[in-house]
Amino acid sequence: LARWALLLSWLTLFAILLKPELAPAYRSTVCADSGLCRPGIGNDLFWNIGLPLVILAVVLSHELWRRICPLSFVSQLFRALGWQRTVLNRAGKAQVASVSESSWLARHHIQLQWSLLIGGLTLRLLIANSDGLILAILFGAALLAALISGWAYGGKTFCQYLCPFA
Repeated sequence: LARWALLLSWLTLFAILLKPELAPAYRSTVCADSGLCRPGIGNDLFWNIGLPLVILAVVLSHELWRRICPLSFVSQLFRALGWQRTVLNRAGKAQVASVSESSWLARHHIQLQWSLLIGGLTLRLLIANSDGLILAILFGAALLAALISGWAYGGKTFCQYLCPFA
């Protein structure tokens, strides 16, 4: 239930970022004199309430967050539906694909995760802080990456190899 609640909350926030008129009229005091900000409460909800609660959950119980993380949940949807990509093993039986230990992703996942984290923080400071559309695009990209990696590989591949918060 917690996973579904977090995912639905995130999707609701995603909708509010794309269509600010879905939420009550609001304009941040930071944006009052600037033409850069879009109207809406979505950015403030995410940066001032959502993200601090996530960080608090991670600090208090990393294991709890690993179990209820919406991106982890989305990455497991294809497994739950039985639609994951399969490959033939040496015996000729189909098995869920996994990341090979000698693959580029397995060897360079730390650098990739750090690059994604630094890139995300840079985008936050430059444009996502004040523009709900850019933040929604970043959310969509993260959801799509989790969904695709969950289809392409078994286990928690997104969490292990791609998630910037890993």
